[in-house]
Amino acid sequence: MNSFKRAAALTLAMAGLTVVVGIAPASATVGCKTNSIPCSSIYGTGTPVELSLKTGSTAVFEFGAATIKCSKSSLKGEAANAGGSAFTWWWDVTNTSFSECGSCTLSVAGPPRFIAHWKAFTVLANYTIEKIEATATCGGTKCVYGTMVSEKVTGEGGEMAVLKFEGTPIAKKEGSFLCTAAKFTAEYTVNAPAPLYYEEA
Repeated sequence: MNSFKRAAALTLAMAGLTVVVGIAPASATVGCKTNSIPCSSIYGTGTPVELSLKTGSTAVFEFGAATIKCSKSSLKGEAANAGGSAFTWWWDVTNTSFSECGSCTLSVAGPPRFIAHWKAFTVLANYTIEKIEATATCGGTKCVYGTMVSEKVTGEGGEMAVLKFEGTPIAKKEGSFLCTAAKFTAEYTVNAPAPLYYEEA
């Protein structure tokens, strides 16, 4: 076989491989009680979910008018979908609180939906957050942000799991020219369910 024919054959083979890879189904995500793949003990619908700001840390909300730093924060809700072969695990937050924020205030309405996306061969997940609306008020300026977050939110599974916002960008929804796009940084401890591992369904 001459070099031209070999190159053509290789190109066709690679194209075939690309097609096969492209149509492979994506794995759904579950919240698991055990570190096992596939998961043998799934947290079902209605499972309570409770998070609190990591001890000694600060939740930081940066926007055009100011930077809000809160020493206390918590998230409470429950699993709204257990996940499985066709769906991924998500939970809805019914209560969000931020306190000890100095002279500023930060509140979240929605209720936000946290959707987990398993990172293959790990106990980690990237998160998408839907239906979130954050209101930041400082120095007489009120800014509203939302409604979807899809970057820099990571869940780390373990005996005591962690949820990290690492400069997570949140788009402006309402407010004056002082209300530029915001960033949120915080680290939460998952108090329930515990333990929590992110696994393939």
